Amino acid sequence: MTSPDGITWTIRTSAADNSWLGVTWSSASNLFVAVASTGSDKRVMTSPDGITWSLQRTDEFWFGVAWSPSLSLFAAVASSGTGNRVMTSPDGITWLTRVSAADNDWSSVCWSTDLSLFAAVASSGTGNRVMTSPDGITWTIRTSAADNSWLGVTWSSASNLFVAVAGSGTGNRVMTSPDGITWTTRTSAADNSWNSVISSTQLVIAVAGSGTGNRVMTSPDGITWTIRTSAADNGWKSVVWSSELNLFVSVAESGTGNRVMTSGLAVDNVQIEPEWNLVEQDKKIENEHRTKAGGRYVYKWGSFRKWKFSVEYVNSSFYSIVNSWWGANTQLLFYSSSAAAVYSVQIGNDTKPIGKFNRPYDTLFEGTIELETY
Repeated sequence: MTSPDGITWTIRTSAADNSWLGVTWSSASNLFVAVASTGSDKRVMTSPDGITWSLQRTDEFWFGVAWSPSLSLFAAVASSGTGNRVMTSPDGITWLTRVSAADNDWSSVCWSTDLSLFAAVASSGTGNRVMTSPDGITWTIRTSAADNSWLGVTWSSASNLFVAVAGSGTGNRVMTSPDGITWTTRTSAADNSWNSVISSTQLVIAVAGSGTGNRVMTSPDGITWTIRTSAADNGWKSVVWSSELNLFVSVAESGTGNRVMTSGLAVDNVQIEPEWNLVEQDKKIENEHRTKAGGRYVYKWGSFRKWKFSVEYVNSSFYSIVNSWWGANTQLLFYSSSAAAVYSVQIGNDTKPIGKFNRPYDTLFEGTIELETY
């Protein structure tokens, strides 16, 4: 089923009645790729639009799939097979098996854009329920923080952390890692069967298949978690985030006509007061074009306003919101100190405007913000 807004859903014909357990989207390939744990040697299906699906040939019990934009590569992980519980594909159609770091029950995989690294977690194994790979081909076992049944993993760019959730364990059903190598258990908000986790620019969210009215938990940083009221006590299996729609969407394996729930984030509202260290500039924009014959044309857009100011020792929420504005080229309103003038601006930094400050202030952030008028 598909939805343009997470609210109104339309049933679509699947390529086969397999047990589909994971799905991802590649913006570069304009392709959805889904993987299954059942099926007659065809356990991958692809779709360019979410409506028309085609089967692709694979076997094994595939549980999770992720896309790496920098590698232009899909990677999927499985819970069965001998030494071959990973497969990769550049297009979602042609797949190659890869040597898995161990024959564990691999349940989920994600890609870190900041570290250029795949990380996968498993529900079985002894002290080795994590594996990582920089290319999807060569995988290395990592020591898991606990031998819990790890079912979901995501990368949080806001917190610079991998975050994994589990279906077992006592008070420790979350683990995090800044590099995919060293993992630390975190206190889960409840000992529910946490099946899936996803990160937005502001929040990390996990959903569960067990619990009474509390099958959602959220965290601003992947470390401190708070229970939330789930829309229904269904067996929630997966959750995703749409930055374009500002919407979380979760799907369930149980329930009657209500196996989808959605949640939107509040509109960002951060007050920036650049009274100190403010530099105001005028800058001319021009672009040069040459014809095949060598003719030269210069297009000029005149001058526009530019402001530059420093931000010191802000918290992770401010950091996440401002960096998300920068990544999405969000249109902002910039008020003069007297509020006599209002400018339509966007953040024009070449790199992330706000980053972590040096220790011992490792929970605080600072940076420089450049605002430019359109």
